Amino acid sequence: DSITHAFAAEDKKANEVLEKVKAAIDGSGMECEFFKMSGDPGECIVQKAKDTEADLIVTGCRGLGTIRRTFIGSVSDFIIHHSDCPVFVCRH
Repeated sequence: DSITHAFAAEDKKANEVLEKVKAAIDGSGMECEFFKMSGDPGECIVQKAKDTEADLIVTGCRGLGTIRRTFIGSVSDFIIHHSDCPVFVCRH
């Protein structure tokens, strides 16, 4: 039951973030599509970009150090190296 509750809380949080991003983009004149997925983030993003024939992937990065990134990996690095379309990485 606690796992189900944790998943529901994360889903709610994801919906809130998605709505904030949609609101920020609304009225910008950009044509954007938003997707909520579960699984390995890098693989999901690259596959969705292929499936939708995306023109561009926009992603963020947490700015992990070289050693941390080497051991735990980086989603933005994965996307850059595996995507068929251009990737724009926003530093925080």
